[in-house]
Amino acid sequence: MYDRHFETDWESLNQERAMFRAFALGVDAAFGTDHPTEYERLQRAHHRALIQIAFEEGESRAKEAIAERGLSPSDRADFEPGDPEWAVWEELVADRETDPGAFEAVQVPRSQLDLPDALDRPSFLDRPSQRTDAITLPRFLRR
Repeated sequence: MYDRHFETDWESLNQERAMFRAFALGVDAAFGTDHPTEYERLQRAHHRALIQIAFEEGESRAKEAIAERGLSPSDRADFEPGDPEWAVWEELVADRETDPGAFEAVQVPRSQLDLPDALDRPSFLDRPSQRTDAITLPRFLRR
């Protein structure tokens, strides 16, 4: 299905398009059709880990959709409109590709280098302020 939907004679792709193609390769792999040369080519052209993550995400989402519909993965790559496999492909690949917001950048509030909240330093370990006006004394110490 990937060969019918995408041209494989590309010269260059931006990172988002490459990741989307890797996602589509993963969806196609869930149907039993592998494209190792295209996958390797995408990995050589862009960040390997991101391409791998996109591929695995496409494959897992397709397997979930296949299981939800009661289908079984097959080596049948020639499904047509109206087939249940076609509906999975349309939902996961074709519809997302035509979505105008699908390739817009998303703001991530944290850096990948930040610690998760559970591993942050607890606030009770913070040193108190050096300002003396922040210290409150009990009443019996004041005269």
